Amino acid sequence: MPVTPKIKLLTGARFERNVQKIQTGLNGQPVNQNYTTNFLLPSANLSYNFSETSLVRTSYGRSLNRPEFRESAPFFYYDFDFNVLNYGSLYLSPESPLKVATIDNVDLRYEFYPSDGELIHVGAFYKNFRNPIENIVVATSNLAYSFANAPSAYAYGLELDIKKNLNFLDEAFSTNAFTNLTAVFNASLIKSEVKLGPDVVAWDRKRALQGQSPYVVNTGLYYQTTDNTWQLAALYNVFGPRILFAGSDQYPDVVEMPRHTVDLTLTKAISKNWSLNAGIQDVFNQRVNLLQDFNRDKKYEVDADPSLSSYRRGTYYTVGLRFNLDGKAPRTPLP
Repeated sequence: MPVTPKIKLLTGARFERNVQKIQTGLNGQPVNQNYTTNFLLPSANLSYNFSETSLVRTSYGRSLNRPEFRESAPFFYYDFDFNVLNYGSLYLSPESPLKVATIDNVDLRYEFYPSDGELIHVGAFYKNFRNPIENIVVATSNLAYSFANAPSAYAYGLELDIKKNLNFLDEAFSTNAFTNLTAVFNASLIKSEVKLGPDVVAWDRKRALQGQSPYVVNTGLYYQTTDNTWQLAALYNVFGPRILFAGSDQYPDVVEMPRHTVDLTLTKAISKNWSLNAGIQDVFNQRVNLLQDFNRDKKYEVDADPSLSSYRRGTYYTVGLRFNLDGKAPRTPLP
């Protein structure tokens, strides 16, 4: 909805009603859950255009995170990656189903589009969580995990997005090798904290939201010929230390340490309908390292903190043929 020639407002709301029914048995006792939720999800987006290529945008929206079946189900399963049991929340608390988490999202972003297919975005964001679902350690005789709602949490940070065609390097080096090459870059700095109630036991009562890294970096190079006969992509990712399992008062948080990953993909069109695809996932195959802060110094160091688990996931190689019914060459989507 145009407010002025330079100001645009888009707003609305969505109502969602969800009914979840579980009828089963647990240890010889019936489990009957009928959980109904009603949510009004408002949203608003306000933008101001400085010119045809630049604008500033602010937005608000409320979103939901519903429990997955494995998180709320009244059974347990074995996790072969960590050699532990994972309990669905209803197995431990049949009368207390997981609550739906709500997230209020606020963003402020400057957007610049220097040319067709190129962009620079700089933004700040804030998220307020109510009843966030976390993966937690269960206090049993043997190590086990489950899922629970924390009372609330927040996260805020800065984000940078860049998408740039590298054809300007052709002029610098007097070549035409960079005409079809595009670089993308995304980086985020995030501060998060869970607000634990007085009845929640924890190793660290002032900790980050489970699963949230303090920083994330993604970058990539995409090459695509004009006729789409060749498509290549190289993608890189690294994340900061993140809590994999939130601990208890007797057991420290389990933290996954940073690791660098590189993925490579190639697509070669053989005909109008057939194409050859190849890929390498996780070229470096760096170790997954899970540490625990037993000395409570709030530092996670490979040489100082004990490792709960350390392993390599392996590098995956794939080769395949693709048949397209529409006869059009597949395109590698750019972010």
